[in-house]
Amino acid sequence: MTVSLSCQGLSRSFGALTAVDGVDLAVEPGSRHALIGPNGAGKSTLMGLVTGALRASAGTVRLGDEDITRMSVVRRARLGISQTMQHASLFTSLTTAENVLLAVQRKQGRVGLLSRRRAELHERVAALLARTGLSGRDSVVVGALSHGERKQLELAVALACEPRLLLLDEPAAGMAPEDSGRLVTLIEELSADVTVLFVEHDLDLVFRIATTVTVLHLGRVLLTGAPQEVRASAAVQEAYLGSGRDEPLFTERAEA
Repeated sequence: MTVSLSCQGLSRSFGALTAVDGVDLAVEPGSRHALIGPNGAGKSTLMGLVTGALRASAGTVRLGDEDITRMSVVRRARLGISQTMQHASLFTSLTTAENVLLAVQRKQGRVGLLSRRRAELHERVAALLARTGLSGRDSVVVGALSHGERKQLELAVALACEPRLLLLDEPAAGMAPEDSGRLVTLIEELSADVTVLFVEHDLDLVFRIATTVTVLHLGRVLLTGAPQEVRASAAVQEAYLGSGRDEPLFTERAEA
């Protein structure tokens, strides 16, 4: 079952600084919705308000028809919100398979490994590792993985929670081109039952994936629209580059 996310008048202040200022956001079911904007625009703060890692100073967050504004991260996760972080948060002393197994068990409400379900659980883990391009890396300790592999593993952990809404905060940060290409394929192949909201600085990647783009600037929504509309916006160009700059911000990627 797909869901939609909506934010109304959402704000977050840190002392005198208002990082997110009265944001209205609607994420349609099954969409691949990108949040972009210059550094300091409020993107990661907004994601924190959606996940529950940060408390809103004002406004509301709704998942479908349910008001989740005051819910904890754990309660939101139980409703189907899953996330990857800007900096991978994994158990580095455990193997890739063990990290995914813990996520599978957490989803099923079990901490211990029940022997009668051992085969079923390990099949699920193997499928998730294969889906994220980590087949054959199940016994590798996370500390020995490359940066790109850690990003892939974090996505496998997020998918183990069977999300209805998947939040990705800079999923391609620090990835080599071949790894980011694999990430694009993974996101493209996700079921339409999974709604994706993601922050990403790689604008080529954004415009390959996104069905809708919201541009934030100084904590406020500058524009929400189709990728083509955002590409053509002079206001977006100015927010990124400043006035009087003629070089193109967005370039069309040549088809192979």
